Amino acid sequence: MLRPYKPSGPYEEGSLLPLVGATLIAAVAGGAVVHLVGTWIRLLIVFPALMGACAGIGANIVVKGRRIRAPLLVAVVGALGGLAAWSTDFGIGYARMRSVAVDEIAAFADEASQAGVTSTPESRTATVDALLAAMGRGEAVGNGALAASLAGAPFPDENGVEVQPLAAASSFDALLGYTRFQASLGTTIEHNGHDSGKLDATGTFVLWVIEILVAMLVGVVVPYLQAREPYCEKCRVWYAKEEVTLSVADYPNLSAVTEAVRHGDPSALARTVAKGSFGKKGFVGLSRRSCPRSASCEAYVQVFRVRTSGKKVNRKNHLTGLMGAETADNLWKAVKEAAGVK
Repeated sequence: MLRPYKPSGPYEEGSLLPLVGATLIAAVAGGAVVHLVGTWIRLLIVFPALMGACAGIGANIVVKGRRIRAPLLVAVVGALGGLAAWSTDFGIGYARMRSVAVDEIAAFADEASQAGVTSTPESRTATVDALLAAMGRGEAVGNGALAASLAGAPFPDENGVEVQPLAAASSFDALLGYTRFQASLGTTIEHNGHDSGKLDATGTFVLWVIEILVAMLVGVVVPYLQAREPYCEKCRVWYAKEEVTLSVADYPNLSAVTEAVRHGDPSALARTVAKGSFGKKGFVGLSRRSCPRSASCEAYVQVFRVRTSGKKVNRKNHLTGLMGAETADNLWKAVKEAAGVK
């Protein structure tokens, strides 16, 4: 009898921290590299997918090495890794722009000091935050407003008119201002080296959401699939990747093959075996994977169908599960005998 295989869920004690750590390290590294490359060329959607892949690979290394069989947990960590990778790319852009603003405000403060404007390190930082927030609101900022912000009080401009300081802003307001400012610049769409359009602020925000989702999804796929791989609880090892496949019957006999394998019935399976060549619609096959440490452990068996369309070959699994090694041997033996294969 074939019994469904479900990942058992547990993971070795102390594995969660390495899983999160490796995922984040790979995500941050991927985001940093993509940002560096992005200063020369920017590939929409492709770069977020690469960042997500970095996070997913980092997670997958730990999932495989620590034998983590908790797909939901792994999916959450992989998704957060993809988000962290995209955020790293975006965050580096913010840090670079803030660094430029800090240098400009410092230079302006030195010049303003000659006009009697007294500033402190705290007021300079506050002015940078206020400047970035104002840029996000699309406000034009003059020297008078900057001087007033540095002094922390109204300051007369070159015409003698008192100018109020910029509206106070927090570090979060500054980040939000940078986000809005970047979106206001829009996103140019290029095709074959030529501009083919430009997204406005709303379109850019939508593009960012899509990129984040792509990075998160790609970050999930690889470690999630690994966590669902068959695992021998007895020997505490993943099943071998190598498949032993066997062509069984014509495509129309899929349901008969499925039922025979489900019940572990060699005689019923033998009756479905195709004689000679298979039909044009494709064929039904069996595959098995075994525990690499013991041949007596249960076999992981799949019933699949293969359909061909021109040069394309499509394989789809219809039934998967575990069965006793002896039962699997009997099924294989029955197919080979019925097909006249030694």
